[in-house]
Amino acid sequence: LINISCSVPQRRSMHPDFAPKRDPLPEFENQDEVFDFIKAEIESQPVYLFMKGTPQQPMCGFSKAVVAVLSREGVVFGSSNVLESDALREGIKKFSDWPTIPQLYINKQFVGGCDIVIEMHQNGDLRQMLEPYRLKKDQQPRKPMPEPPAGYEPA
Repeated sequence: LINISCSVPQRRSMHPDFAPKRDPLPEFENQDEVFDFIKAEIESQPVYLFMKGTPQQPMCGFSKAVVAVLSREGVVFGSSNVLESDALREGIKKFSDWPTIPQLYINKQFVGGCDIVIEMHQNGDLRQMLEPYRLKKDQQPRKPMPEPPAGYEPA
């Protein structure tokens, strides 16, 4: 017989360059706290998306489609990943009285989910709503792009 031993390496701390850039969502005690969080988020930026995943890594096709539309429209937007909190995932549905995610807010007003956003994009209504928030050709996003890690040299 051959004795095979296997050990699992201990998880080392994550290098800061690869750590999440956003603070984790708070623990919510009740629905009022969830609603207060939602209100604060949609007031923090004129275009805000509650989605599954992040804009850089959407975790469902509907969220990915809305991110693509907003990118094509040329707007910078805030977002929350509802997969990080069951309370937020259920709370946003109650807050808007809309059963699905993603959910888009423009100027603190609920616009709709994926189907509505795509339809509005196709008929031009979304472009009109987003016009005040579109980046001009020489304009930079309000939040600067993250700096590359120290010592990074492009190939």
